[in-house]
Amino acid sequence: MNMRVIAALLAVGLAATPALAAENTSPQAAAPEQAAPAAPKQTAPVEPLTAERAKAFVAAMEEIHPKVAAFRAAQAKAGKKADEAQLKAEEAELLAIVQKHGFDKESWNATGDRVVSAYSFTRMEQEGKDVEEKISTAEQRAQQDPKMTAEQKADLLAALEQTRQQYHVAALDKPVVLPLMDRLKKVLEE
Repeated sequence: MNMRVIAALLAVGLAATPALAAENTSPQAAAPEQAAPAAPKQTAPVEPLTAERAKAFVAAMEEIHPKVAAFRAAQAKAGKKADEAQLKAEEAELLAIVQKHGFDKESWNATGDRVVSAYSFTRMEQEGKDVEEKISTAEQRAQQDPKMTAEQKADLLAALEQTRQQYHVAALDKPVVLPLMDRLKKVLEE
């Protein structure tokens, strides 16, 4: 998931992990709407995420997950961060796994964004969260927040709109990702 989307999710309290999904219950949060949210922007049609690509992504993640854990454990045991040469070697090893599953860096990132977004939004829905309502509420709060500058509001509203668009794409990807939810949970949350 790209950083703007993560920032928007965290700002709204839409993170998939329960610890980050705490609800803002301040009195200011309950204020009535002063301005209508911006109309959704038109985006280019999205190519469907295939079951084959999603399964390949998960299979690669299942190989990558223990490697990354081992890299981190080795660094912790050594009591220092990896040097640049070691990082490049680790990156090459991970890239080889990604390539073995039919991805280059660009397709890996694009597929990963789609799969992880569909997973995260599906988890939220399974937990009873109304994503559209949370995005709309966050937009209202941003518009009403007197502490935010116009630029900060515009940035947050743009990020929230991007989150909304990603949610709509994730809804299309959900049928492909649903059969992979347990496997994804193991590599994303454990």
